[in-house]
Amino acid sequence: MIEIGDGIFVETGFDGVNVGAILTREGIVCIDAPSYPRDARDWVIQLERVHARPIRLLILTDCHGDRILNTRWFHTPILSQRSVAEQLNSYEKRYPQYLLDSLYRRSPTRSRELPQSPVQRPSLSFTNGLSLLFPPYSINLSHWPGPTAANTWITIPEEGILFVGDSVVSGTMPIFAEMRWHDWMASLNHLESSRDSYKVVVPGRGDIGNVNAYRDMITYLQTIERTVLNHAEEGLSLADLTNKAHDLMSTFPTDTLPVDWMTNEITRGLERAYEQLVVEDRNRVVVPADREPN
Repeated sequence: MIEIGDGIFVETGFDGVNVGAILTREGIVCIDAPSYPRDARDWVIQLERVHARPIRLLILTDCHGDRILNTRWFHTPILSQRSVAEQLNSYEKRYPQYLLDSLYRRSPTRSRELPQSPVQRPSLSFTNGLSLLFPPYSINLSHWPGPTAANTWITIPEEGILFVGDSVVSGTMPIFAEMRWHDWMASLNHLESSRDSYKVVVPGRGDIGNVNAYRDMITYLQTIERTVLNHAEEGLSLADLTNKAHDLMSTFPTDTLPVDWMTNEITRGLERAYEQLVVEDRNRVVVPADREPN
């Protein structure tokens, strides 16, 4: 557990996502849940030891399975962006099997305890932004889509701290399955223009010490863009993109995640980028200004 501000903690040591906690006079505000049950229980126990007041709220930065499957251990209301809430509310009694399967492929041992418990649904949601007052802090939530349609950034202005979720990762592979390339680039460009406003930017995964991690993400998304556009210019089909995934593997460490899982994830990201940068952009009709309807 790393203290990055007065009573503001981040844990980067769990397998999967980074999680945060803000200690306030009202209780603890948590950011995301660890990916595996044992880690979630350990995190809650750690927080109970450092603060006399209970967990008051759990904020989700997106709806990736490795952030939502273990929220039940917090025994507290959940707050999310509206699209996350809609996604969770669309599930029936149990989480979809594909979410469990994805984590199992990443870590069969840690996944043995994955819950078959009822879906934990948000009690509160917001659309574009929301400000919370938990003395001594104000906690500002804003919607910055990219890795998913619903990514949330969390700012604690009194300490100059920003949690950006999976908009930025460091030293590990981004999650591409629901990528929105144009939105992601716009969000990262905004972060670059406002970077001096923050003392610490906490990535959704990986080490918090890389102050240029957001620039690495911009570079990587630009690499994806060049890859799919060159692929299209060569007249190759969407199905041929699998071969390009291997060319991008060297960007990330390969000792922490199964290679087949990483290859599949990158391939899915390339396919989404191809649809967005090639198919959708080509199909977009631009109406000349002098012909726009009145």
